[in-house]
Amino acid sequence: MYLSQTELGKLFGVSCKVIGDWLIEGGLRTLERTPSRKAFEGGFVSQSSLDSGGYFYKWDAEKTVKALEEGGHRRKTPVSSGRMKGPFAARKSSENGYEILGGDGTASVWVVGEWNADVVTRLLNLAYKHGKFGGDQ
Repeated sequence: MYLSQTELGKLFGVSCKVIGDWLIEGGLRTLERTPSRKAFEGGFVSQSSLDSGGYFYKWDAEKTVKALEEGGHRRKTPVSSGRMKGPFAARKSSENGYEILGGDGTASVWVVGEWNADVVTRLLNLAYKHGKFGGDQ
């Protein structure tokens, strides 16, 4: 999963500019504020095209969060790396993004769009209610 600097900032409770500064400190961005060779070669970043013809960069969530934490920065929203536990709730995490939170408060799933977040949350909670997912099974 890839995240924008804004989405990374929400995980750490800081602005996208601060994330950019941290990425520079960690050698993943240049002083010109573009991803470094290390970022591309290490698989930290992906370039995506915009419909308008431009492009933007998205950062590999697992690798980038790990690098930022190794640099001494701490997340505001815990991200689960294990089994998801219910019940589940959706929370807005960016302009059109939502994180699905487990009953333990960790985010394990990110979706785009409020409708999608609602559907995913309902499905997870339905499975949880019937003991098929998100419990101790």
